[in-house]
Amino acid sequence: MTVPTIPELQEYRWQFDQAARDADAVMRNLSDRDAFWRPSPGRWSVAECIAHLTVLNGFYVPAIESSIAVARMRRQLGRGPFRYGFIWAWVVRSLEPAGKQRVRTPRIFTPPASGTKSAVLSEFQRVQQRLIALLEEADGIHLGRTRVRSPVSRFVRIPLGLAFAGIVAHERRHIAQAQRVRQSLEFPAGAPAPNSPRQPIDDSGA
Repeated sequence: MTVPTIPELQEYRWQFDQAARDADAVMRNLSDRDAFWRPSPGRWSVAECIAHLTVLNGFYVPAIESSIAVARMRRQLGRGPFRYGFIWAWVVRSLEPAGKQRVRTPRIFTPPASGTKSAVLSEFQRVQQRLIALLEEADGIHLGRTRVRSPVSRFVRIPLGLAFAGIVAHERRHIAQAQRVRQSLEFPAGAPAPNSPRQPIDDSGA
């Protein structure tokens, strides 16, 4: 894959690559049983945190593909920098690990509660590579004027640039959640997180 020429897309490419590395690290050396260990009923396991990202991103991929195709047809082109406004910026910040707003996950985005670690990770990486390819396809598109239909509501259309920004912020949030689960004092003793001290579970911002 080539690197996009628009600086904003280059930054998203770096963040997607980092998320792929972080997801691999948090799943490393886990058995299937450990990967799906839950800290308590109603709390997600390490594997569920990663699988949730795959489920949600899987809804975004066709929506982004469609928006890029329409933008090309309409010649909605631009090189940036792009402006999105305060409200959209706030929405993206709320998805970061430090965001305090907690939203109940819609049923369609609920991850499977069992499976294999390798299947969860390979599917996440597959969708991640498709998102990275979409960055290249979006190169030259006006990231502010081009809109993506939200997978949460068909009435909400998100600027393309912020769709990418929201995805990477959401990935950081749930990978951080997976890291907290693995670093918790209650996590199975046979699979400590690499170079990470064990900590009490803290699901704030999860």
